[in-house]
Amino acid sequence: MYFLHGTNDHDYFAVGHVVAHTLTSPPKPVFRVCLLDIDDGSWFGETFPALESTFALDAIRCKAGDKFELRSTQAGDPASPILCKSAVAGAEFELVASPRGPTLYAGGQGTFFWGTDWTYQMSFPEMWVTGTLKYKGETVEVVPDKSMAWLDRQYGMGVGKAGWDLYMLILENGMKASIWRSEACGGGAGGAGGSRKQYVATVVYPDSHHEIYPVDDHVELLQPFVSEETGYLYHAHQVLTIAGLDARIELQQPWPAGEMAIKGHHDPVTTLFEGYVDVKARIRGEEVKGWGVSERRATEL
Repeated sequence: MYFLHGTNDHDYFAVGHVVAHTLTSPPKPVFRVCLLDIDDGSWFGETFPALESTFALDAIRCKAGDKFELRSTQAGDPASPILCKSAVAGAEFELVASPRGPTLYAGGQGTFFWGTDWTYQMSFPEMWVTGTLKYKGETVEVVPDKSMAWLDRQYGMGVGKAGWDLYMLILENGMKASIWRSEACGGGAGGAGGSRKQYVATVVYPDSHHEIYPVDDHVELLQPFVSEETGYLYHAHQVLTIAGLDARIELQQPWPAGEMAIKGHHDPVTTLFEGYVDVKARIRGEEVKGWGVSERRATEL
């Protein structure tokens, strides 16, 4: 995944995302792109089959024909600057992001049982961005000191097929948070009979230390809206509570947009929601602002 925030006269949010689904045999890779003008609400987002893609676990490298590319710029070095390039009309960009700051390991060590099996997840939540994007036919130069990207990489046999919400948040006080609300599947009892829900927040600080907290079960869901393309239900305002962090976190989408589906193909397996959110939080008595992403596996009405 790849997120951008901030240019010269407008603020934009872009996503480049690729996945090879293990729910099908053989796996059917897809890539997703979107572009949002945060100021005027203009939005494009879609999922595309990527049958000619190539993948590698020892480095970040994916190419889907001439439409999409995501790769490390130095072979064999996943921490080298990352190129993300989309030639999809409506979400055209060519961005290079270099890791800065600490690496975030989900759950504190980067490995946890997710849905059906083990998964590995790590993130570069603070990246220096250069490059361009196209907006309404105009090429826009990224202003690096007003921008930031988040690269999230997850792989393994585990699949949260019962659905999930994932929040990736960048706060002005230096905290970066990856918050999972993934539902149990296969009976939910754990062990051989199923999986356990994952309601957990991983917070990384500028000095690289991690703190892990359970997330309260209840989430306030406000401002519902339904996708005209798929009929799936989403919420533009959400409130999370993390008791151990003494935190109440409000997430507000300025625009009800974020769905990336295969056009004309309403399948929850291939549909993902990536909504830009403004963050307003109270953490340990301190008022904190920020921004981030609210990701949701599509839910049918």
